[in-house]
Amino acid sequence: MPARRRWVAVTIPLVVLAVAGLLRLVDLGHIDRIQFDESYYANDAHALVERGVEIERPAHPPVGKWVLAAGIAMLGFDPVGWRIGSAVAGTAMVLATYGAGLLLLRDRWLAAAAALLVAVDGLAITTSRIAMLDAVLALFVSLALLLLLRHHRLRARAPVTGRFTPAGPELWLAGVALGLAVGTKWSAAPMLAVAVVLVGWTEVRRRRPGRGVGRAVLEGGVATVLPLVVVPVTVYLASYGGFLLNYTDSKVYEQRCPELDCEASVSERVAGLVFHHRDLYRMHRELEHTHPYRSSAPTWPILQRPVLSYLERCPTTDDTPCVVPEGTTARVVMVGNPALWWTMLAALPLVAWQVVRRRDRALIGVLALAASLYVPWLGLGRGYLFYLAPLVPFAALALVAGTRSLPGRAAKVAPWAVLAVAVALLGFLFPIWYGIPLDADATDARLLLDSWR
Repeated sequence: MPARRRWVAVTIPLVVLAVAGLLRLVDLGHIDRIQFDESYYANDAHALVERGVEIERPAHPPVGKWVLAAGIAMLGFDPVGWRIGSAVAGTAMVLATYGAGLLLLRDRWLAAAAALLVAVDGLAITTSRIAMLDAVLALFVSLALLLLLRHHRLRARAPVTGRFTPAGPELWLAGVALGLAVGTKWSAAPMLAVAVVLVGWTEVRRRRPGRGVGRAVLEGGVATVLPLVVVPVTVYLASYGGFLLNYTDSKVYEQRCPELDCEASVSERVAGLVFHHRDLYRMHRELEHTHPYRSSAPTWPILQRPVLSYLERCPTTDDTPCVVPEGTTARVVMVGNPALWWTMLAALPLVAWQVVRRRDRALIGVLALAASLYVPWLGLGRGYLFYLAPLVPFAALALVAGTRSLPGRAAKVAPWAVLAVAVALLGFLFPIWYGIPLDADATDARLLLDSWR
């Protein structure tokens, strides 16, 4: 590789990483108290550091909370400590998007445009600056996407031989990433299922020439099931190591043994883990659906109903001392960058044309994986717009991929034009993504839709 191209290959991802890190890490402790669902996840993560298991009834598996716990262990139980895990995960997710873009788009500059769109997205920023699980989930999902695309590229180039060829390290690592994703939130399970189908079909299909159907299915199944079923299940179960080791400190032990004097045998700990999963499923099934910021999944991509995660105003409504200047309001609105989301929706016909014209299997796979993270919510009632956080990389990649269908020079200019608008909106919406105090008129100007209020 010529020296200039090598310099570009190194510089672009470093710039992308620097931009993402700057937007997520600077003044991370600005809001110096627990905000929104940090009351659950920051405290759960602190309990993991102190006791190895959550004290209260947990709402999700432990992987994401262990990431938050790592920050607390290093920096202490303060706003920066409990948020640094999310911030680092959100920053790394942008870099993973760049890597996935290289494999999907096969152009460094288009990959950079996609990654920078993620870097300046308000949903990606706000979920990275709060001690919640969504930025961590987005990291594991984007890493899985990167590794699956890498596996697809290598498999497409590999010759078909008469010998059995096991899965390469990329697929095993994708299994680890997917296990960590499901171990963060169960909402990643459909992506794991779709990945198994996509890879399994590809593995069987490429083995059929020169083999019998039975042998192709057997070999393709082995090459798929071991890395994408056995590995994720193993990773998921391993994430409960703290629960099993510290079972007597858990809420489950308290529920199963109110007197706290029961024998905690291995069988009892396993039974407690089963009980925990039944309880977790029951809790999500019976979850209250009347929260003011809950909204239906079809409205999420149009950013209709964002989530207000922080609010301070002066004068206050209860005569407590003000923490913002007189006559101002500070808020954090968890909402995406309209330049990304609204343009992505407009570009979907171009993406469909890409699929039809180019028969790009990699793009089809990306769209199928994205659908697996969104479509299930359509049948599950109402949720929160920030559930779209793992889909931000997919939205950016789909948008940039769609622009390749534009004629002539427009195909090269369009991604950067969208990015320019996104950066301008970042500058305008910055205060409501970072909790900067504004007067009433300035606040109203930034609440672009009535439903944002």
